[in-house]
Amino acid sequence: MLSLVPNLNATFLFLLTLSAGAITILHSRSVSPCNSSSNASSRRAFSGDLRHVDFSWNSLRLTPDRPPPTVLRVAVFSRKWPVATAPGGMERHALTLHNALARRGHRVHVFTSAPSSGEQPPERGGGETGHPRLHFLSGAH
Repeated sequence: MLSLVPNLNATFLFLLTLSAGAITILHSRSVSPCNSSSNASSRRAFSGDLRHVDFSWNSLRLTPDRPPPTVLRVAVFSRKWPVATAPGGMERHALTLHNALARRGHRVHVFTSAPSSGEQPPERGGGETGHPRLHFLSGAH
């Protein structure tokens, strides 16, 4: 029993040293995966209509050169569709997702409320042109 105590102490000391080294390495600035300050400073500010840009923070990499094995008919119900230059987060996500599916060859139909008065309605798309087909519901607010 007495011979186990030095082995346990040595094992504990070894694990403590190993853990401290790992924590030090993982929290250093050059190795940390959470360090995005250099990446954020290299981006330029964007101004314009977000509905007409090809980039997004949640960009989908669906390959248009390889069509899907089955063309899906997708019906989506969205409370509001992006209008004007500043769509909200969920609106932007829906726009990105549905456009990517339509570009891939799927037939996407979006059922949404009509734009408010004074807002120019977005293009309805044709479904087969690589854009979702928009259907505005009357009286849905």
